[in-house]
Amino acid sequence: MKHLFPEQISDRRLEKFKATICERCGRIMYRSTMSFFTFENICQVCNEQELMVRDKLVESGKNPAVYEGIGFVPEVI
Repeated sequence: MKHLFPEQISDRRLEKFKATICERCGRIMYRSTMSFFTFENICQVCNEQELMVRDKLVESGKNPAVYEGIGFVPEVI
């Protein structure tokens, strides 16, 4: 793939914008977020899955804040 501005690719200020790998699923990602349940940088797809888990926790009457940073994503049926 040819870049429009190849001089920017080696610019050290732009290193944080390089593509990385999702620590949970292995997808290539250009935007990431920190996981609510673990300390992983995750892609938007994994983030959407976590949001569904958090919504199900609320629906079942549990407080999602209790699960923050527990080290795994809880299974919610």
